[in-house]
Formats: sequence, C-alpha cells, structure tokens
Amino acid sequence: MTFEPTNSLEVPLNENVSFPKEWENFLPIITRFYRDVARKVNDKDRAYYTDEEIVNSQKFYDDTNRQSFHNLYRKVIDCGALPNAGTKTVAHNIAGINNNWMFTRIYGTAREPAGAALRPFFIPLPNAGPSYQVELMVDTTNVNITTAVNLSAFTQSYVILEYWKA
Repeated sequence: MTFEPTNSLEVPLNENVSFPKEWENFLPIITRFYRDVARKVNDKDRAYYTDEEIVNSQKFYDDTNRQSFHNLYRKVIDCGALPNAGTKTVAHNIAGINNNWMFTRIYGTAREPAGAALRPFFIPLPNAGPSYQVELMVDTTNVNITTAVNLSAFTQSYVILEYWKA
C-alpha cells in the first residue's frame, strides 16, 4: 500500500516499475529509478548523534522564500553532571553563530546511574513542576543548563543542537 498525502513535498517511490528488455530503453529508466532512490535515501534524517557537526538531511524553509530550504546541522554537546541549583555552562564550539542562524531543536537528556530506580530525565523537562525546574539556553559560545534544585546526581547529560546556518 502506498501513501501519498496531497499536500506533501515528498513523493513516494513508485513500487510498480517495469523495466524494458531492450538495453537502449532500459538504461534511461534504470538511471531515473536510481536517482529517485538516491534522492529518497539522502533526504532521510541521518540518525547519527555525534560531537562532530554533521548535516542531518533535515530541511527548514527560508523565511524570505518558502520555496527555498536550508540544510540543517546537528551536534551533541557532552555536559557532564547537572548542577546543584545553579547554572552549568559548556562551550559548544560551533563557530560563526550570528543573528541569521536559526536553532530548530534544542533538547537533551540526563542519566542518574547511581539512583535507586531508572529515571530518564529530559532537558528541558516538560511540565516539570516545582521539583525539577530545568532551563536550557544556547548563546553564541555556550550551552547553559540552569536548575532550580540539586540535580547533581544526574552525572551524565547531553544536549543536542539542530540548526541552520546563514
């Protein structure tokens, strides 16, 4: 079964391709088919999370021309232990950030390996309430994690930044 929403920018691959037996007719069809497959594979979000900046194959429209798209990049920042009711600042080492850049996703996770029970901790924590208030902010040089309470038991934390460059 093939699904194709009418308003989708993405067109699914044709599942019913017939190839002619004659070489001169086969070659253009297989070439077009290969390009379609390569385009589909290359357009999928790359599932690599690394401390090196990568192009993640996501696209974000340009605010001045909605028909033009920016490539998005991803970088993981190792932030270590969360702070004890304070702010932790970690350099992200992304060069050239200016007012024309756009961060499309800023999120993270932390782990408490010595805890009595598994507690996955998302940064920023949605609906945190008064017990686990966590703020995540990125500036031109740093990732800043601010906690309202002592969360230093979470000894490993990572922040993922996804963005387009001007």
